[in-house]
Amino acid sequence: TYVVEDQNSLTWFVYDGAPIPFSPWKFSEICKTPTESLLEETTHIITPDKQQDFVRLQCPEGTTYFYLMNSDGTKIQQLGESLTKPSQATDMKWSSDGSHVLVTLASNKGTELYRFDIQKMLNDPAIQPIQLATDSVMIYGAVWQPIVNNDIVEEKPTPEPTQTSNDLVAFMAETNLATNNNTDIYTMRMDGSAVTNLTHDPAKDFNANDYNPAWSPDKKQIAFISDRGGNSTGNIDIFVMNPDGSNQTRLTNNPGLDDFLAWSPDGKRIAYFSSPLDEFYATGQLIIMNSDGSNKTVITQEPGYYYFQGWSPDGQKIIFGKPRLVGNRFKDIGIYIVDIDGKNQHEWFVGNFDQLHWEDSEHFLGIVQTGTDTQPQ
Repeated sequence: TYVVEDQNSLTWFVYDGAPIPFSPWKFSEICKTPTESLLEETTHIITPDKQQDFVRLQCPEGTTYFYLMNSDGTKIQQLGESLTKPSQATDMKWSSDGSHVLVTLASNKGTELYRFDIQKMLNDPAIQPIQLATDSVMIYGAVWQPIVNNDIVEEKPTPEPTQTSNDLVAFMAETNLATNNNTDIYTMRMDGSAVTNLTHDPAKDFNANDYNPAWSPDKKQIAFISDRGGNSTGNIDIFVMNPDGSNQTRLTNNPGLDDFLAWSPDGKRIAYFSSPLDEFYATGQLIIMNSDGSNKTVITQEPGYYYFQGWSPDGQKIIFGKPRLVGNRFKDIGIYIVDIDGKNQHEWFVGNFDQLHWEDSEHFLGIVQTGTDTQPQ
């Protein structure tokens, strides 16, 4: 199953090409001043159970709407009132239980982080998203702490507080430039309280930039990217730490860029992109390593531009994108599947994918745009 999105609507298709019968929603008709279709912009994130879609609509006049839509198109419901101030939703994330969404809104004054309580907002249209207050100038990459299965929780009835609370959010932020001019990793409670800087320690990180936090599936560690030591080595490497910021450990030490990491479903491995150059559009390889940094295995066949898309549920395969460079422009993205040992790599599809989600070890769901601006397919 995959999704095709054109400039005005969203349509779901099964893989054999037969569309699910429903009338696509014309998002452009919602805007107060619909003009050219290219000026209406929609962003979508699929729920963890893949049954619904959280939609952000940006209209030409600057109004922003948020909706929840069923995957079969049978229902769409607005969440809260529209936002009329000029802003851009730069990031949207579902909580692992599908109960909340974090939305980062950016404007020329900085960024703001909002929490959408989905069920409450569905039950009462008057309920608005809650702004989570921080002292930061810019906030990026907010990610929810995973909710661990009951059998794991029951094995440790009295774990440490930093490992039991399921309401933590990790994020990266730039704070007041008068006191701290770098990017750090923070955590806070789901209500915006207990904001804690985990990585700012000039004596240890040399005023480094730390970013892209990623929770381990068992919520016991946070992996992140850091350029600490970059003034002398040029390294941008992968680190892990405990949820309270302790035990910060380097996993890679590459004279270039290691980034775009993703934990395997069981938390035993980490996939990432590695390049010998710290440059935009630098070529490199996709690598899988153990969660302690050992046993690094290159899984792509040659250096290139790669985008990791996701682990299979059984942790034995990954799916990734390889854009096709035509002149100085990327045209289409080839979608590949490969075993974690680098074997059995094959191209599955060519298109412009926005999201891919595995349904089981053999099938996945995605949002894809194909065709042209004038003739979407």
